[in-house]
Amino acid sequence: YKKSLSESCYATNTANLNHASDTISNPISELSRQKSIYKSYKRALGFKTTLNIFLSNMYSEEGATKLKNSFLRAYTGQAFQNCSNIQTLKIEIDQKLTDFKKFVADYNFKLKSGDPDFDYYNDDPVLLSELKSHSFYYKEFLSLKK
Repeated sequence: YKKSLSESCYATNTANLNHASDTISNPISELSRQKSIYKSYKRALGFKTTLNIFLSNMYSEEGATKLKNSFLRAYTGQAFQNCSNIQTLKIEIDQKLTDFKKFVADYNFKLKSGDPDFDYYNDDPVLLSELKSHSFYYKEFLSLKK
């Protein structure tokens, strides 16, 4: 585990490593520690799913802050904190949360006014695709059109 982390940030096939380590009935403490680090790494990468769930629900500033802070705590001080997958996910989370906040502001301006502009989304495939990617807002959009 230590070698895989230091050489490639677990990019090598860890399935065989996990399988082999699971067969050891009385592992030394270092093996248990390294497996724990690897599990923490996988949990941190799991924030991609957490992000996608957040993006499909109603936006809240509190939720966005909580997601960012939870992810930060998941990798800060860890042996894998500088791994490219972690840093790439950090950038992705920051960017998608910023974009989501802007999307919601735009959505509320266009559709929650006294004269909703449904054509704003219907006439632009890119904007409609973005709307569909936020399922809460897409469902609301469909219900407002009725």
